[in-house]
Amino acid sequence: SNLLIYSNKIKIFLKIDHCSILIFCDIIFPYYLRRENQLKKLKESTVWIIIWILMYLAGFFTNVSDIFSNRGIHIINGQYYRFFTGLLLHTGLIHILGNILGIYFTGKFLDHQISQWKLLLITVFSATSANAIFSVIAPNSISVGGSPIVFSLIGLVCVSQFLCKDTPRFHFRTQYGEWIVGYAILSNISLLLGNFSILIIHLLPFLIAFLLGFIGIKCKLLKFR
Repeated sequence: SNLLIYSNKIKIFLKIDHCSILIFCDIIFPYYLRRENQLKKLKESTVWIIIWILMYLAGFFTNVSDIFSNRGIHIINGQYYRFFTGLLLHTGLIHILGNILGIYFTGKFLDHQISQWKLLLITVFSATSANAIFSVIAPNSISVGGSPIVFSLIGLVCVSQFLCKDTPRFHFRTQYGEWIVGYAILSNISLLLGNFSILIIHLLPFLIAFLLGFIGIKCKLLKFR
């Protein structure tokens, strides 16, 4: 009788284990696969937008500008991480909304044409390098904003249009075209007030990304489709 009870327990255990395997295969495993696929499809522009919003909200609880803003070489005190973290901050609601719209429509045109990881690496390098160069040009400055990210993307759009004949053509009379051109103009409107530093901080990442794109395409390291 003990042997029979033990045998029945094994059968019950096997049934329970079989059900667990079925549950894992039918529900849990596909869920993780879907999550993995979603991460693979996550766009570079979406990553920046999420980070910008989180940092903007964090600014209501702590003074993130003192910790992360980009600073000129004379006042940075060896905190060179600021060259990157300054890209994550914004001065106000209009500032962040403008950059979100700029990166959304630029990404809408560019995201499907190039590897998202390469796109992220190029924009991070271009924008961070631009902040580093600007800190030397304006050694006592304090600056924040994600616009160097957007202008690095615009630089890639331009180089792809010049060198890659098979990529989709950029059309001004489209929703993305009007927004990108409008962003490029309005974000430099302070030039009318004599603020030439805004042109420098936008032109630097544009040129760096354009150069990286040019080298990448010519060396067949970067492929637009």
